[in-house]
Amino acid sequence: MFVLLGATLPPVARAEPLQCFEPPGAEDLPPPASEESFTRVLVEADTAQVSSRGESVLTGDVTVTYQGRQLRADEVRYDPETRRMRASGNVRLLDPQLRIDGTTADYAPESTAGSSFAEASFKLLDQPGRGGAELIRRINDDVAVLENVTYTGCPEQTSGWRLRAPHIRLDREKDVGTARNVRITFQGVPILYAPWLTFPLSDKRKSGLLTPNFGTSRRAGTDISAPWYWNIRPNIDATFTPRLLTDRGTQLRTDLRYLLPKSEGEARFEFLSDDEQTGRNRSFGTLYHETRISDVLTLTADLARASDGNYLEDFGGSLSGASITHLERRVDLTLREEKWNLLARVQDFQTLDASIPRSARPYERVPQLVGGGRWPNLWNGIDFALDGELVNFDRADGVTGVRLDTASTFSLPLVRRGVTILPAVTVSHTRYALADIEDLGIDSSPSRTLPIVSLDARATFERQPRKDGPIQLLEPRIRYTYIPFRDQDDLPVFDTGAPDLNLVQLFRSNRFAGTDRIGDANQVSVGVTGRLIDQENGNEFLTATVGSIISFADEDVTIPAGRPEVDDLSDLLAEVGLRLADRWNADVGLQFDAGSRSWDKAAVRVQFRPGKRSVVNVGYRFRDDDLEQTDFSFAFPLGNRWEFVGRWNYSLDERETLERFVGIGYESCCWALRLVQRNFVSTRLGDRDNQFYVQFTLKGLTSVGSATSRLLDRGILGYSDL
Repeated sequence: MFVLLGATLPPVARAEPLQCFEPPGAEDLPPPASEESFTRVLVEADTAQVSSRGESVLTGDVTVTYQGRQLRADEVRYDPETRRMRASGNVRLLDPQLRIDGTTADYAPESTAGSSFAEASFKLLDQPGRGGAELIRRINDDVAVLENVTYTGCPEQTSGWRLRAPHIRLDREKDVGTARNVRITFQGVPILYAPWLTFPLSDKRKSGLLTPNFGTSRRAGTDISAPWYWNIRPNIDATFTPRLLTDRGTQLRTDLRYLLPKSEGEARFEFLSDDEQTGRNRSFGTLYHETRISDVLTLTADLARASDGNYLEDFGGSLSGASITHLERRVDLTLREEKWNLLARVQDFQTLDASIPRSARPYERVPQLVGGGRWPNLWNGIDFALDGELVNFDRADGVTGVRLDTASTFSLPLVRRGVTILPAVTVSHTRYALADIEDLGIDSSPSRTLPIVSLDARATFERQPRKDGPIQLLEPRIRYTYIPFRDQDDLPVFDTGAPDLNLVQLFRSNRFAGTDRIGDANQVSVGVTGRLIDQENGNEFLTATVGSIISFADEDVTIPAGRPEVDDLSDLLAEVGLRLADRWNADVGLQFDAGSRSWDKAAVRVQFRPGKRSVVNVGYRFRDDDLEQTDFSFAFPLGNRWEFVGRWNYSLDERETLERFVGIGYESCCWALRLVQRNFVSTRLGDRDNQFYVQFTLKGLTSVGSATSRLLDRGILGYSDL
C-alpha cells in the first residue's frame, strides 16, 4: 500500500488465474536453521588466515550462518574488535523474506545495525517485488536507508512499471516507508512524479490520499474524485472524497467507520453545492449503528435521507437505485431471552417518487412494540406460543390509529422416524383505536377475533438404489388450514397486502402479509420436494419442488380493490435446480394457472462454465401483464491475457434494452487495463445514461480509474468466482 503526498494508494490483488509469483527456490533461501545456528555464528570457507592482531581472512565459497540468515561471498574479512565482517565478490545475503546480491557488504551477523550492501539488487520472497540500490544501509535493527533505488513488482525479464527514487527510508518501528523525488514509469514512459511519498510496511492502515477515480456519464459529465483517507485510530477511520462532476459541480462525500467495545457503525454523507442543472443544494446521508447494551439487549439504528426524490437517479449510477421509491428510517431496541423476545421500534419512510399520492404512502410506526415467546412441552407434550404487537400508525393523510394484535397457539408435535405431524390451534385477536375518521361513518374501535386450525404433516424418505449411485430423498408435505369467515370491511388497512404466491407462502396460515386482514380458508396445501445428492461430497445436483393449494370453499376476505378467489385449485408452483459437475447449472421457477391454462410467471436461468476463466449466463423472466425480459451475460478469455465481458438485459414487452455493457480487459503479471462502456435506464421515467469506465492497474503498486469489479460482479453471475 503506497501513499502519495501523504495519501494511501490501496493495494491490488495479485493476478488470478495467472501464475505470476514463483515460489523461492533453494538458491533463494537460507538452509534450514539448526539449534546450533541460533546460538553460535557458523562459518565455512575453503581457506582461512588469521593475522597477529586476530583479524581473519576467509576465502573461497565463504558462508556465514546465524539465526536463520546466511551470508555468502568469495572473501570475508572479520574484525574481532568490532565483531563485523567485510565481504566482497559475489556477495549474497539470504533471509527467509529477502535475498540481496551486491559487490561488497559490511555485515554484523549478531546485529543488523550498521550493515550495508553496495551496488545491491534485492528480491522479495513472500510476494512479487524486486529492485536494486546503489547502497542499502541499516541504521539500526528497525531503520534501513536505500540510495538511488529502482523497484518493480513485475517478474524478471518483463517490461512494465518501475519506481525510481534517490532516497528511501524504511522504519519498521513506525511501520512506515518514506521516499523522496519518486518517479514512476510505465513501458519506459514517465507517468507520475511525487516529491514525497510514504507507504506502510505491513497491512496496517495509514492516513493519506487514495488513488483518484475518473469516469464519464451523460447525467453528470466527466467524473473525477480524489479520496483522502484518515486513520483516526485503530478502530475509527474516515474517508473524505472531493468529486468533480463537470455538468453538476463539486460534491464532497464523507464516510466514517467506527468499532467500539460494544458499538459499531458506518455513516455516509454527500453534499453537492448549487447543482448546475437544478440550481439548488443536494445531499444524501445514511447511518447504520448498533450497540450491544448487554448480552440480551441491542440497539440498532438504520437511517437514510435524500434532499430530493431524484438524487439516487442522478448520482446512484444503477438501475436498482433508480427504482427505489422510499427510504426507510428506523430505530430498534431488541431484547432476546431464551424463551421470549421483545422489539421496540420507531419507523418512518421518505417517499422519493412524488407521483405516489399521499393516501398511498406508507404509515409511520411511532412506536411499534412486538413480542413473542415459545414454551415447548408446557403440558403433556403440548407447546405454547404467544405473539403480540402494539403499534401506532400515523400519516398526514387518511385514517390513523393504534392496533393491538395477539395470537395464542397451542400445538402438539408428533415425531416418528422421519415423519412429523403438527396439529395446532391459534386464537387471533385484533383491536383498533382509530382517529381522523370524522365524516367517514366508521367505528372508532373495531375488533376481530377468530380461530385458526391447522394440521401440518411432513416426511422424509431416503433410498440409494446403487452403492455408488446418488442418494435419493423424497420430502412430501401436506397442510390443512381452516379459518372461518369474518367480515373485516370495517377494519382499516395500515400495512397489509396480498403477496405473490410462492413456495413459502404456500404453507402460511394467512394468505395476506400483515394482520389487518386474515383470510378465510378451508384448504389443503400440498407440496413435494425431491433431491439427488452425491454421496461422496454431499452436494445436491438435482432439486425439484412442486406444490399447490386445494380450496374447499370460496375465499371471501379481500383487501380494498382486491378480488375474492373462487378457483378450487390455486396456481401450480414448480422449482427445479440442476447442478452438473462444475460446468452446468440451471434454475427454473414456474407458476401455472390451471383455471385459464396459462403461465402466470416463469423464471429460467442457465449457466455454463466452459473453463476456469469463463462463464456464460442466459436468463428469462416473465410475469403475466407485467414484464417479460431476457438477460444474457458472459465473460471469457481471448488468449492467455485478454478478457471479453458483456451483458444485455432486454425488455421484450417494452422492446427496450434495460442495461447493456461491453468491456475488454488485458492482464499480465505486471499490469492490467480494463475498458467498459455501459448504457442503462437510469430513472423511473425511463431516461437513459451512458457511462464509460477505465481501470488501469500497476500490480503491487496501485489501481487508477473507475473500479469495474462491482459492476461486473453484479451484472455477470459467477464473475467473482473466476
